[in-house]
Formats: sequence, C-alpha cells, structure tokens
Amino acid sequence: MEPTQENIKVWDEIHRRREREYEGLPARVIERLPRLEERYVLHLGCGTGGQTLQLEEMGAFVTGVDTSAGALRQARARGPAISWVHASLEELPLELKRGRFDLVYAGAGTLARVFDLTELMHGIAGALRPGGGLILFDVHPSRRCLDVILHWREDYFAPESSEGLRLWRTGEIVMAISSAGLRLRAFDEFPGERAFTRFEQRVPADLLVLAERRLR
Repeated sequence: MEPTQENIKVWDEIHRRREREYEGLPARVIERLPRLEERYVLHLGCGTGGQTLQLEEMGAFVTGVDTSAGALRQARARGPAISWVHASLEELPLELKRGRFDLVYAGAGTLARVFDLTELMHGIAGALRPGGGLILFDVHPSRRCLDVILHWREDYFAPESSEGLRLWRTGEIVMAISSAGLRLRAFDEFPGERAFTRFEQRVPADLLVLAERRLR
C-alpha cells in the first residue's frame, strides 16, 4: 500500500510528538545496547536525529533512515557528518541491504508508519550481518487503542486506526520477525514510565523486541 498525502501529514505529526517525548534514547534501550565503538548501526525512523546523534556519541558509525523529508532536513543540520537516507522503511535501498550492519535500531513510532511489516523485517534481515541484532522499541499496540484516561478509542483488531496509522498486534510482530529468518531473543512489555493516571500501570504501554540474524 502506497502512503497517501494524508498518511504523510499524520506521520510528520508523529515525528513531532515522538521527538518531544523521546529526544534521547529510552533507558530501557540503553540498558540493552551492545558495545557500539566502531560498530555499524542502522537507525530506522530516525526523525530529526536526536537519538541518532546519541548513538554516534557512543562510538557507532550510524546511518539514519526516515520517510519524512522535513525531519531529515533538520537531522542533516544537526549531524552533517552522519549518512541520512530518505526512504521507505519497507523498501530500503539495496546498498543498505548488503549485510554490513551490526545493529538495527527502530524506535517509537516506527510500527505505526509501516503498512507491510513482513517487508520491513526482511529488509532488516538483509541489512544485518550474520549475528547482528535488532532492537525495536515502540508503543505497545494495546496502548495505541486507549486514550489518556484508558477508554478504548480504537478497535485492537482493526488494520488501521481512525487517523490512518497501522495497528499491528503482538502476534503479527512475532510472526513477521520469524518469517524474515530472524531469531527472537526477547519480547518485553512495560507499563508507562510517565503515567497519565494511577491506573496506567495496569496496561502495557511500551514493547521492546530483541532479535538477531542467525549465524550461517
């Protein structure tokens, strides 16, 4: 499915919301990062580059990819030495799928902008060297269906939200990882770190997936 102008407008708004909330790498991601000195990292959904720059500061050689040309203009201004790529996350350029990256990182907002999760995971598998890893940190699909007072505003089983964003269920995420030949190492669910109400700790707010490309 090709993105529409309305999709792109909504995705740009996601960038603005996400950059405000996740300008830096989440603590749960930092805890699981391997040593990055002189490692090659592909950051999918890099937005305006705040987290990408942090990965570079950790010693990584980073390539940032995003669908938003506006976000990438800001990213290039912030990090002119980093390689920034304007591309669909589901259709990575061939030069990024040559098995040379030690780590692929995809942060909050990635899943909502992807209409073909299987293609995304196959692209990630193509980008990773054997033994390389994937870290996916995103909003939990259940949380996307709830408003700030935890009333259901979306159908969990619908393919898209009322805003035109893709809704992926946890089982679909696991199956897409498996279909790409990646080995799932962890699938963790967390309550929100910044609760809107005292009840938010009852529902999953974030998910964190660890997977790796199998050694030959």
